[in-house]
Amino acid sequence: MAEYLLPDSLGEACEMMAAHGRSLAIIAGGTSAMRCRTCRGKRGRGIACIECAGPRLVSVPNSSFIMDIQRLKLTHIEAVDGLLRLGAGVNMRSLSAAEVPYVLRQAARYMGGPALRNVATVGGNILARQPYGTVAAVLLAMDAEFFFSGPAGKQQMDLGEFYAASASAPGLLTHIECPET
Repeated sequence: MAEYLLPDSLGEACEMMAAHGRSLAIIAGGTSAMRCRTCRGKRGRGIACIECAGPRLVSVPNSSFIMDIQRLKLTHIEAVDGLLRLGAGVNMRSLSAAEVPYVLRQAARYMGGPALRNVATVGGNILARQPYGTVAAVLLAMDAEFFFSGPAGKQQMDLGEFYAASASAPGLLTHIECPET
């Protein structure tokens, strides 16, 4: 059974990441922590497992520690000086209703059903591997930049470079920036 951690600040989250390293899984909406109950994740993950029939939602953490970032208030959507800033914790429902470029709203609107859109986050959609990433594909086309905070400090990374290098996140994804139009 994994230990559940709920940091109250970004600093506390960074301390937890430093203390637990690779044994720590980070969640916001938690949809990527779900595996298919039928095939146990061998053919698909969570609600995206179209290979199997029957009940699919079951949370199976593979880490010793689960850090939930919901208290970090990474849910901002703002336009500043021609840049669109999206907090990593913005859920798809909020993104689909926001004053953001039409294509980004549509990508969020057509991701899963209403229940999934209420919990699935922008950060999770970006960091989850295939078959996820509908919003990530749009952000890639919009030349998005990632902003991370972690034990090594703050880092910035181009989304295209991140995917091309098959890099792992150098910390906690705090927000995404891209041109507003």
